[in-house]
This record gives sequence, structure tokens and C-alpha cells, in this order.
Amino acid sequence: LTGLVLPALCLLGSALAPTYTWLLGFRFLQGVVGANVAINKTYVAEVCDRHTVARGMSLLMLPLPIGQSIGLAVAGYLHRPAEKFAVFDLPFFQDHPHFLSLSVPIALSCAVAGLGMCFLNESHPRLIKRSPAEDKGHPAMVVPDADVAQESVTRAMVQAL
Repeated sequence: LTGLVLPALCLLGSALAPTYTWLLGFRFLQGVVGANVAINKTYVAEVCDRHTVARGMSLLMLPLPIGQSIGLAVAGYLHRPAEKFAVFDLPFFQDHPHFLSLSVPIALSCAVAGLGMCFLNESHPRLIKRSPAEDKGHPAMVVPDADVAQESVTRAMVQAL
């Protein structure tokens, strides 16, 4: 969830940046704190069973093309609102022409983080209680039996000789 809130804060800093140097700094920081695809994939692997993990991984990347296509259109429409809409002809929007277009992803990130706090399940094994039956089909919980592993290694060595 911090992977949603911290980039939103950096985006807010970008929207309110007084100079180009500050803007670059906030955008760089947003890239650093927003690089969480591996963490997301780990979470999906932990909460999905072996039958649904492929669907979970495929749905994980779905927001990227949707956000890139719809987001650019919305941002272009809301860019420089003081020049386009009389209601936004205020000194704040004249000084910060990107604020309104960047407020949409900020609001969406904060809303999704709020929903995540309410509805995401815990995935840390020590913090949740699972029955042994639930662990059997879970890919993160499948641990090979040591005797079976040793037997297969021994068989492979005998076949190699």
C-alpha cells in the first residue's frame, strides 16, 4: 500500500513544484518509490492458489495499458484549466497549470490504497492462520519432502553412472 501512497505524494510534489529542478527531483523520487511490480507479483503468488495464480498474474499488469490510454486523454483535457475553463481561472491554477491533471491519479491512488487497507487479505504466513488443507494447494506453501528429494537425486546419480 505504501507503493500507492508514496508515489501519489511525489506526484503531488511534482504538481506543486516551483522549478523544473524540483519537478525532476519529485519525478525521480516517484520512480524510485513506485517500483513495486515484484512486490505485487509476490503478493499475488501468495494469495492465489495454484489454479488461479495465472489469472492473478495476468490481471496484475492490466491497469498499465488502460491507465496509459485513458490517463493521457484525461490529462490532456484537464491540462491548463485556467485557460480552458472559466471556473478554474484562479491564481492557483495559473501558477500550477498541471495540478488539476495530476490530481486525478493522486486521488485514484489514494482511493485504491484506502480500499486496499479495508479489503486486502494478509499474506504473511506468521500473521494468518491456515488449515493444513488450505496449504496443500498453495504454491508458496509447497515444500518438497526431504526423503522424496533425496530419492530423486539418488535415482538421477544412479542413472548417470
